Amino acid sequence: MLEVLLARAGVDIDNCRGMGLRMAEGLSDEDAWILYKVLGEPKYCPHKKPIIPPDKINSENARNIALCCGITILQIPNKK
Repeated sequence: MLEVLLARAGVDIDNCRGMGLRMAEGLSDEDAWILYKVLGEPKYCPHKKPIIPPDKINSENARNIALCCGITILQIPNKK
């Protein structure tokens, strides 16, 4: 979500991932939901990779998300 937000704000796509990762440290599940909704439930990140909605992240796809985005998922979000 943060990459989408940053790209829409005019940040160069090559810088979105690093900036997004730094910003994500304090992002809660609720924050992710708010961004997802406010951004119009985006389907793809600026790098054209599919975005999995927060309520669809599970133990099966979390590893693929982490590998794709270069992140570590510490907790699977609670379904809302």
